[in-house]
Amino acid sequence: MSINRSLRLVGYHNKQFFLKLRYDLGRELVVLISSTVLLGLFAYIFRDFLNDKLRAIPPSEQAAIARAFATVLALLVGPVIAAPIHALWREEPSLRSFATRSGESPQTVRAFLFLQTAILFALAYLLFWKFIGIPWGQWSLPSIILWQSLSLGLAALRLFLHKEREPKAFKPLLDDKQSTRINTLTDWRWRQIFLRNRIAKLCLGLAFFLQLAGGIFLFMHAPFALAVLIAMASGLLIACAPSFQLEEDMRAIWFERQIACSHEEYVAVYQRIAYRLAAGFGLSAIIIAFAGRGFDAAPETLKLMAITALFPLLLPAVMFQIAPERPMLQIMTIALIGLFLGTAIFAHWAAVIVLPIALTYAKQYQQNNFYRS
Repeated sequence: MSINRSLRLVGYHNKQFFLKLRYDLGRELVVLISSTVLLGLFAYIFRDFLNDKLRAIPPSEQAAIARAFATVLALLVGPVIAAPIHALWREEPSLRSFATRSGESPQTVRAFLFLQTAILFALAYLLFWKFIGIPWGQWSLPSIILWQSLSLGLAALRLFLHKEREPKAFKPLLDDKQSTRINTLTDWRWRQIFLRNRIAKLCLGLAFFLQLAGGIFLFMHAPFALAVLIAMASGLLIACAPSFQLEEDMRAIWFERQIACSHEEYVAVYQRIAYRLAAGFGLSAIIIAFAGRGFDAAPETLKLMAITALFPLLLPAVMFQIAPERPMLQIMTIALIGLFLGTAIFAHWAAVIVLPIALTYAKQYQQNNFYRS
């Protein structure tokens, strides 16, 4: 084994990442600047309203909420960083497979993989503790070791449970019943989301877990503003599921185009999916909220259903606005719009009127972009 050659492979791997970032720098800067402007505008508009709500929460509870969020994020760092690590060890084609087929010894390639894995873990946890963990809470050394160990355990669990890609199997999707084109495409995507798309299933599972956590917080008489933030996070995760499925669809979009699927039909497919997800998770959110809080202040509690359902309803209106094959851009757009509208609904029920107007205008703006994407 040559450690120098392993270090050189590490350098090549990271250089490849920075070269890709360099070529996409202009586009990424535009996204970053636009997101900063929108977030700044959102903070400026709702600054006084949010400050009044925060002042109503005692400082001790604010510190406890910040510590709780930091703890949850600490646990999520492990599973999140497990995704690029799995790609490093298993993805094809990759620098690992190229080095192996070029004659590098297995020990050298294995040392490269261990070094790069250590770099990814160290960088992820260093950034977390520097910018989130330490600023958001007071931690003792045993607690840091405890949460760090649990996070690494979750990362190992996700790597262990990650199944290898199975060979493609072809079988009839539907029976012989009469079915419209929209129904067929909708049924196909439901099966993809719930049976094959692991990221979509993970997002929906985390969304339901957040709803349960919100119900527990309400049962513990936590501030209602915390339940609203959890509802926003849950709604965003629900919207992530069809967004990641859209990314998969765009890799084989020629099929829908070959059968002359129109822009309206394709958007209608995702509109059906979004409406059903919004209805299902909105109903579960309100049931869990009533179970945790009771029926006191029912109109306020019902806002959680509207805020949860808001985010998936935004997807059909923005799916062809920027780049349907880049789900993170869509998720950022949905998050920014959802923050604006969700906070408005939290402030007053009348803000719900804005939603159909915004959706109608956005759909007209992306008219016929299905064949241009």
